[in-house]
Amino acid sequence: MPQERFIPKNPVFDFLTKRKSDSPILWSQYICEALYNREFGYYRKDKKRTGGDGADFYTSESLRQNIFGRLLKYSIEKYFSDFGKSLEDFKLCHIGSEPGMETIPTEISMRLDDPKIIPPRAAIFSNELLDARPFDRFVFKGGRWNIEGIFIVKTRGGYIVKTELFNPPEEYSEILDKYFRKAMIEDFRVDISLDAISLFRQICSQNWKGIIIFFDYFRSAAQLCNFPSGTARTYFRHTSSNDILETPSGRDITYSPCSDIFLDILREFGFKKAIYESQESFFIERASEPIKEIIAASPLLDPRKRELVQLLNPSLMGIDFGAISACRF
Repeated sequence: MPQERFIPKNPVFDFLTKRKSDSPILWSQYICEALYNREFGYYRKDKKRTGGDGADFYTSESLRQNIFGRLLKYSIEKYFSDFGKSLEDFKLCHIGSEPGMETIPTEISMRLDDPKIIPPRAAIFSNELLDARPFDRFVFKGGRWNIEGIFIVKTRGGYIVKTELFNPPEEYSEILDKYFRKAMIEDFRVDISLDAISLFRQICSQNWKGIIIFFDYFRSAAQLCNFPSGTARTYFRHTSSNDILETPSGRDITYSPCSDIFLDILREFGFKKAIYESQESFFIERASEPIKEIIAASPLLDPRKRELVQLLNPSLMGIDFGAISACRF
């Protein structure tokens, strides 16, 4: 059944209601404006988004001691060494970097609007890029998958927003059938971003050699089939909410990308050793030496040791974040 609610006046819905169309607005369209509109989008604002006081969420890169950068640099160097190669022969590229954050020195940083042109020999890494892309929401209802959209009616002081279900575009149907057959349960929700998939394909399809490492809120398709309400959520002042219509453009909107989809894209474009693992497993496997050094040299309350715990502890970032990695030489 359609659901209605009142949303106070805000610039996102002011913009969306300027459209002269009777078609529904998909969640990806709403999220795109809420996050990236050049006038009022959340990611366009000159504000502190990541870190401690006054920010909305932490990332591995926002931790002050930059242990993440140290472990990542070591992991990349070891990755090349295991294949008899050297990082010195490749360009280090950070895709989706936040302003003022240099995770690894001498890197090439590609920001939001920068063209994603990959050097011929590259070591590419990214942190929480794919989960920040606009996504759509799907509901299994009446024996089939439906895409959820919203209709907006302007009213005094705000808007009446009504959600309804529609047949999904063909490209989404193929993804749902391939990866989410176990989620074909009445009222089950799945969140998918064609935008993130397109961006990742653009990166992988270019003619370059090297390694690629993406950290994100990844979950496998099997894991996502244990989230019947989907994974869409917002963050504001380090508090999460499942209401993505709350204070549009005033908070981060995110979801958990399906790792299986991105691993298959890597394999499609000739990458080898494509794997998904927890952030904890990734660093313990590839950066054990600097981890041991920090543990041995740091006093109990040393900020470097506390930061290491934040990155690796399964109850903190160790399991919440995952990594997909692969190589093409």
